[in-house]
Amino acid sequence: MLATKYTTLRRPGDPNSGGSHRKNLFASVEASLRQLNTDYLDLLYLHVWDFTTPVEEILRGMDDLVRQGKVLYVAISNAPAWQVSRMQTIAGLRAVAPYLPVSTRRPAASTAARPTPSRVPWGFRSVPRYGRSG
Repeated sequence: MLATKYTTLRRPGDPNSGGSHRKNLFASVEASLRQLNTDYLDLLYLHVWDFTTPVEEILRGMDDLVRQGKVLYVAISNAPAWQVSRMQTIAGLRAVAPYLPVSTRRPAASTAARPTPSRVPWGFRSVPRYGRSG
């Protein structure tokens, strides 16, 4: 399984190389595909919530990558739970690829309680397959 994340600043001093916006999303995925020498990713995380990019822009960008076959599953971590819930609702209403919420913000002291596929009741298997077939 190949998984990567985006949102973090890739090039210091370049405001377009960080954040959740579409330009950074596509540039990050293309860079990861080149670095990993592959044509698709199994899992792509939106890693840090930036509080400025519209939810619709994030959802459309991630859905475009799924439909292009560059990403099989999308996930979100380190985001407020209410935003994750909001994104899932919008994704359902707009028929775009749903997110797999992996973790939400919590104090560092609770790392032992972080969800893992074996501890999360819905696990990774419950997400429908999108993108590439086979």
